[in-house]
Amino acid sequence: MAAIALSFWLLFAFADDRAAVADFLGDAANDLSNGNANGFLKRFDRKMPGYRELETEVQALVKLAGVSSAAQVLELRPSDGNLLVSVDWFVELKQHGQDLSGERRRELVQVTMKRAGKGWQILTLEPRTLFAAPRL
Repeated sequence: MAAIALSFWLLFAFADDRAAVADFLGDAANDLSNGNANGFLKRFDRKMPGYRELETEVQALVKLAGVSSAAQVLELRPSDGNLLVSVDWFVELKQHGQDLSGERRRELVQVTMKRAGKGWQILTLEPRTLFAAPRL
Protein backbone atom coordinates (compact mmCIF):
# COMPACT_ATOMS: atom_id res chain seq x y z
CA MET A 1 0.00 0.00 0.00
CA ALA A 2 2.86 2.37 0.81
CA ALA A 3 4.38 1.71 -2.63
CA ILE A 4 1.09 2.67 -4.31
CA ALA A 5 0.86 5.86 -2.26
CA LEU A 6 4.45 6.75 -3.14
CA SER A 7 3.74 6.10 -6.83
CA PHE A 8 0.74 8.45 -6.78
CA TRP A 9 2.75 11.09 -4.93
CA LEU A 10 5.56 10.90 -7.51
CA LEU A 11 3.06 11.06 -10.37
CA PHE A 12 1.39 14.20 -8.99
CA ALA A 13 4.73 15.81 -8.08
CA PHE A 14 5.92 15.20 -11.64
CA ALA A 15 2.70 16.72 -13.05
CA ASP A 16 3.22 19.78 -10.83
CA ASP A 17 6.82 20.06 -12.09
CA ARG A 18 5.63 19.87 -15.70
CA ALA A 19 3.17 22.72 -15.17
CA ALA A 20 5.73 24.82 -13.28
CA VAL A 21 8.41 24.25 -15.93
CA ALA A 22 5.96 25.09 -18.72
CA ASP A 23 5.05 28.34 -16.92
CA PHE A 24 8.72 29.16 -16.28
CA LEU A 25 9.72 28.65 -19.93
CA GLY A 26 6.57 30.41 -21.15
CA ASP A 27 7.50 33.41 -19.00
CA ALA A 28 11.03 33.33 -20.48
CA ALA A 29 9.53 33.39 -23.99
CA ASN A 30 7.28 36.30 -22.96
CA ASP A 31 10.30 38.21 -21.65
CA LEU A 32 11.86 37.94 -25.12
CA SER A 33 8.60 39.02 -26.76
CA ASN A 34 8.52 42.06 -24.49
CA GLY A 35 12.13 42.99 -25.28
CA ASN A 36 13.20 42.14 -21.73
CA ALA A 37 16.60 40.52 -22.24
CA ASN A 38 17.49 40.77 -18.55
CA GLY A 39 14.26 39.02 -17.55
CA PHE A 40 15.06 36.21 -19.98
CA LEU A 41 18.69 35.92 -18.88
CA LYS A 42 17.99 35.93 -15.13
CA ARG A 43 16.58 32.42 -15.56
CA PHE A 44 20.01 31.01 -16.48
CA ASP A 45 22.89 29.86 -14.31
CA ARG A 46 25.60 32.44 -15.04
CA LYS A 47 28.18 29.62 -14.75
CA MET A 48 26.53 27.79 -17.66
CA PRO A 49 28.98 27.05 -20.47
CA GLY A 50 28.40 29.69 -23.15
CA TYR A 51 26.44 32.03 -20.87
CA ARG A 52 28.46 35.14 -21.81
CA GLU A 53 27.94 34.50 -25.51
CA LEU A 54 24.21 33.90 -24.94
CA GLU A 55 23.99 37.13 -22.94
CA THR A 56 25.67 39.11 -25.74
CA GLU A 57 23.46 37.58 -28.43
CA VAL A 58 20.17 38.02 -26.52
CA GLN A 59 20.97 41.66 -25.64
CA ALA A 60 21.68 42.34 -29.34
CA LEU A 61 18.62 40.34 -30.42
CA VAL A 62 16.13 42.50 -28.52
CA LYS A 63 18.00 45.69 -29.44
CA LEU A 64 18.06 44.98 -33.18
CA ALA A 65 14.68 43.33 -33.71
CA GLY A 66 11.17 43.04 -32.43
CA VAL A 67 10.79 39.50 -31.12
CA SER A 68 7.79 37.21 -30.85
CA SER A 69 8.58 34.05 -28.94
CA ALA A 70 6.73 30.97 -27.71
CA ALA A 71 7.87 27.80 -25.95
CA GLN A 72 6.00 24.52 -25.59
CA VAL A 73 7.26 21.72 -23.35
CA LEU A 74 7.19 18.44 -25.25
CA GLU A 75 8.95 16.10 -22.83
CA LEU A 76 10.27 16.27 -19.30
CA ARG A 77 12.55 13.63 -17.77
CA PRO A 78 14.24 13.52 -14.37
CA SER A 79 18.03 12.99 -14.45
CA ASP A 80 20.51 13.14 -11.57
CA GLY A 81 18.35 15.52 -9.54
CA ASN A 82 17.78 17.78 -12.55
CA LEU A 83 15.14 17.87 -15.25
CA LEU A 84 15.87 17.31 -18.92
CA VAL A 85 13.29 19.20 -20.95
CA SER A 86 12.59 19.05 -24.69
CA VAL A 87 11.01 22.29 -25.85
CA ASP A 88 9.50 23.30 -29.18
CA TRP A 89 10.67 26.94 -29.26
CA PHE A 90 9.54 29.47 -31.85
CA VAL A 91 11.10 32.88 -32.42
CA GLU A 92 10.03 35.43 -35.03
CA LEU A 93 12.13 38.53 -35.67
CA LYS A 94 10.96 41.75 -37.30
CA GLN A 95 12.97 44.85 -37.87
CA HIS A 96 11.74 47.59 -35.57
CA GLY A 97 9.05 49.67 -37.23
CA GLN A 98 8.31 47.10 -39.94
CA ASP A 99 4.99 45.29 -40.31
CA LEU A 100 6.33 42.77 -42.79
CA SER A 101 7.07 39.24 -41.70
CA GLY A 102 10.70 38.82 -40.79
CA GLU A 103 12.91 35.89 -39.98
CA ARG A 104 11.23 32.87 -38.42
CA ARG A 105 13.14 30.34 -36.34
CA ARG A 106 11.90 27.14 -34.78
CA GLU A 107 14.03 24.59 -32.97
CA LEU A 108 13.72 21.59 -30.75
CA VAL A 109 15.62 22.93 -27.77
CA GLN A 110 17.12 20.71 -25.07
CA VAL A 111 17.19 22.31 -21.64
CA THR A 112 18.61 21.05 -18.35
CA MET A 113 16.98 22.66 -15.32
CA LYS A 114 17.17 22.43 -11.55
CA ARG A 115 15.12 23.71 -8.68
CA ALA A 116 16.44 27.00 -7.33
CA GLY A 117 14.68 28.19 -4.20
CA LYS A 118 10.98 28.27 -5.02
CA GLY A 119 11.59 28.36 -8.76
CA TRP A 120 13.81 26.95 -11.47
CA GLN A 121 17.14 27.69 -13.09
CA ILE A 122 18.41 26.76 -16.55
CA LEU A 123 21.75 24.93 -16.41
CA THR A 124 22.16 24.17 -20.13
CA LEU A 125 20.31 25.06 -23.31
CA GLU A 126 21.07 23.79 -26.82
CA PRO A 127 21.05 25.01 -29.47
CA ARG A 128 21.71 28.54 -28.25
CA THR A 129 21.85 29.77 -31.86
CA LEU A 130 18.06 30.07 -31.77
CA PHE A 131 18.60 33.26 -29.76
CA ALA A 132 21.37 34.72 -31.92
CA ALA A 133 21.04 38.33 -33.00
CA PRO A 134 19.92 38.86 -36.58
CA ARG A 135 22.71 39.43 -39.06
CA LEU A 136 21.64 42.62 -40.82
